[in-house]
Amino acid sequence: KGEALDRAARKLEDYGIRNAVLNAGGDLNVIGVHSDRLWRAGIRHPKNWGVIATLELQPGEVLYTSGNYERFLEHEGVRYSHIIDPRTGWPVKHIVSASVLGRNGADADAAATALSVAGPKDWFRIARRMGVKYAMLVDDQGRIYLNPAMKARIHLKDEKNSVIRLSPRLF
Repeated sequence: KGEALDRAARKLEDYGIRNAVLNAGGDLNVIGVHSDRLWRAGIRHPKNWGVIATLELQPGEVLYTSGNYERFLEHEGVRYSHIIDPRTGWPVKHIVSASVLGRNGADADAAATALSVAGPKDWFRIARRMGVKYAMLVDDQGRIYLNPAMKARIHLKDEKNSVIRLSPRLF
């Protein structure tokens, strides 16, 4: 999906489109600005309807989220993610949403999936290795994991009642 949106954004720019949002299932690529302000986006809450956080996107930025709240298999009361951990062959556990803000949709899309697989203990190392500057994850207990750069960019809807785990500085 990320590569497709990247190509679509380039094509729109080739046609002279200077301001637009491309949205494919909640994954966003932005071109330019919205009138006289930056584009604003919400990160969907993985457990409830609505948003868990909002942020402004700079021209040319992308926001991609992988999660188990739209695509999943439910069997005997257990929800299984569509994201498979290649180390085990089983659906990922623990991370229900991983969002990556960046400048390339293909990279952000891949990184969001990789961070979902990495889980709450290893996500920041994988993010560093992949060059991800902005990341936010939510685990199955509702805890929010952020790196410092992402914490500076987002506005959590209910920060006072959120359990936040801040990673070491990535960059």
